[in-house]
Amino acid sequence: MKRIANTGLIVLTIIILSLELPLSAVESTGSRLFTESQVNTVGLTRPWFNQVTLDTQFSGVSGVTLQDDVLFIVTKSGYLQAIDAERGTTLWGRQVGSGDFMTWPAAANSRVVIVMNGTTIYGFDRTNGKAVLECPVYGQPLAGPQVSERHIYVPLMTQKIYCYPLVPIKPEQEYLVASLKQMNEVRKSVPFSTEVEQRIAEAISQGDNTQYLLAPIQDIDVRFCTTLGLSLTRPTLLSQSLNEDYVAWVTDAGWLMVSRRDMKKTNELELLYKIAVMPETTWMDSRRLSIRRNSPTNPIESSPTFVAKDVSWQNMKIPEEKRKGGLILVGTLDGHVIAVNDETGDVRWKYLSSSPITDRISAVDSFCYVPTESGNLFCLSLETGEEVWHTGLIDRIVSLSKNCIYAIDHKGDLAVLRREDGTRMATLPMPKCEFTLFNDLNDRIFLVTEDGLVQCLRELQQESPQVWRPSSYDNAAALAKAEADYYEAIGRTPKADPLSVIQPAGQPAIAPAAAKPVVPEAAPDSGEEEEDAVSPVDDIFGEMTGEKPDAPEEEPAEEESDPFGSDDDIFN
Repeated sequence: MKRIANTGLIVLTIIILSLELPLSAVESTGSRLFTESQVNTVGLTRPWFNQVTLDTQFSGVSGVTLQDDVLFIVTKSGYLQAIDAERGTTLWGRQVGSGDFMTWPAAANSRVVIVMNGTTIYGFDRTNGKAVLECPVYGQPLAGPQVSERHIYVPLMTQKIYCYPLVPIKPEQEYLVASLKQMNEVRKSVPFSTEVEQRIAEAISQGDNTQYLLAPIQDIDVRFCTTLGLSLTRPTLLSQSLNEDYVAWVTDAGWLMVSRRDMKKTNELELLYKIAVMPETTWMDSRRLSIRRNSPTNPIESSPTFVAKDVSWQNMKIPEEKRKGGLILVGTLDGHVIAVNDETGDVRWKYLSSSPITDRISAVDSFCYVPTESGNLFCLSLETGEEVWHTGLIDRIVSLSKNCIYAIDHKGDLAVLRREDGTRMATLPMPKCEFTLFNDLNDRIFLVTEDGLVQCLRELQQESPQVWRPSSYDNAAALAKAEADYYEAIGRTPKADPLSVIQPAGQPAIAPAAAKPVVPEAAPDSGEEEEDAVSPVDDIFGEMTGEKPDAPEEEPAEEESDPFGSDDDIFN
């Protein structure tokens, strides 16, 4: 019995030691998940964490995108997962294309999520993840897609950027409901277009519950514009108006390009202006002052940052009613920071930092924050471009709050800086995170590992996010209001209003009562000829109205002479 007891004691000791070894190893390297006590030391809390669905042996996270209140995470195997950015719950997940092809980071607007797998674009309903779009691209993509409320923009290796239209096929948009079952009840009393009737019937027969439908993309609807070089970063969406989209991109040849999709006049993706971002040196001799360019090109590796309002002193000194445009901020490999008005193309100011700039510039209020390769972080005034302060040992910015800057330092730890003067107030040791999301939308901090562990951090007192930019829901609502104002001005009520119902994710859509057409006594005289179109957007295919345009009357074909003679000639 004594021998058995000793044997059992030895076995128990071995088991305990085998259990303690991995625990000690974890303690020495640090846990991948922050504890509440750890983050509380720097004034933060961890409201949630989640795990992305993937097989760590064969896949990993390849891209993370924050749009409004949702995180869209894609994996190397082509899986797309949507996570609520405030609560951390998984909303839905979908397989995108084939796991054998590269899946680019997702882009989203108020209604759809766009993901590119290989050379195919896939679209999903943002609310429930239902597939609503699939179309090929015309070449090899160089970066992920960008999406506005009405278009998809994709840069290709052929030195072109392609623009694909997003056309909803819901002329009955004012009767939009949360499910096809309700829509099926509505269509009994409301006439829908034939195409929508067919899609609803097919979806109901398959037990589908799609809320948003898109028309198939036709080749004749696709527009493109030259990029003057390879655009290796995702295009930056600038402003959106009723009839125009503005988009900017940078190239490896040192160009900052701005184009416009004009849906009212030319309906093309036209290049507005190009700016050569080249390093310059000012020198003076006995005869004159001159400027010499040091090199013919200056590659740009970071996407431009857009500020909706141009607060530069050049713009602010003119009367308020004449001010227009926002600011495009871009950093170059020779260390220049350049601010450009997006509507006029005027360079407002330039600043020369200490080393190459490869990360995006963050802009909040009247200041912008520029991280450089040397580890210096510069705070510049958006009005003049002058330096306010700078600090060292900072690699990249993660997020900004009202009073603090959260960044990753040269050791890979989370640094807390005071926005007022750049003083480091605290440092939080952090395990390696492959994806520290650049968040310029709000003050939340998102950390994602390659094997799919997602963590959210926020300030203790900041229960509601501090939002810095308009959401896609705000943009869609502004477009809807502009369209309603347009119809009111011309004295018409649209039969179809594709932007009339805007429902944020997580909120049920309600079918409003049918609007009765209201025709004013006299349409306002704008001094211009009134257009015959029922929509401010050219409706050549009838997607907006649900009615196909009348086909032109065919002229009677001329009778061709019969070289062999007619039957009458034979028998006569």
